[in-house]
Amino acid sequence: MAEAFGKEWSLKWAEGVVLGFAKGSMERARAFGMLRRAKKMGVKHEELSAIIQAIETNPVYLPFLSRQEKATKLNAIKQAMEKGEI
Repeated sequence: MAEAFGKEWSLKWAEGVVLGFAKGSMERARAFGMLRRAKKMGVKHEELSAIIQAIETNPVYLPFLSRQEKATKLNAIKQAMEKGEI
């Protein structure tokens, strides 16, 4: 049970980091470092990609930004993931 809680917490933490980065309230270096830490805590590459996809497409997340604006802001994270930086 504690392991499941830790996994759930890590996923929520990663989601918060991605949202903070998209809003502009978290600088790049800090966000990338926190996402690397989330991966060390068990968040898989596919799970992080799914979080990013959900934030981009779901209007509940950051409703003041268009889908295109969210995609543009989150592109830096996607590129870093492709390069293996995250």
